[in-house]
Amino acid sequence: MRYLFTTLNGEGLGLPARALPVASELARRDHKVAFCAFPRAADEVIAEAGFENLRPKHLLYYIPSREANLSGIIRASRSKEVRQDFGGSLSFLSQLVRVIPCSMMPSRMTSEIWNLDQFHAMFGSLSAN
Repeated sequence: MRYLFTTLNGEGLGLPARALPVASELARRDHKVAFCAFPRAADEVIAEAGFENLRPKHLLYYIPSREANLSGIIRASRSKEVRQDFGGSLSFLSQLVRVIPCSMMPSRMTSEIWNLDQFHAMFGSLSAN
């Protein structure tokens, strides 16, 4: 059987670290196990435990949430990882413009956000872009 451990997009290692003992036990029982954890620091921790981190190469994940402003986007576009994965800053920025949510969904607005899916839906990720 195959298992994929996923975590919310965040800066900490708490969620991936808590899943490692369970993943190790599953692997010991001959199951295939992989992770999809978003903090870049998780890559090393997960690799040291003997697992692969299958972090998606979505453009928005290259911009740290604490730097989700113009200077943070420019800094991210100049990173070695972006050059390697997207062929350079210009390619990254042109692709980023196409995936940034361009409209908010006023009919879906609420005072409470329950999860990341709802947040993305409220802020335009339901658009075709």
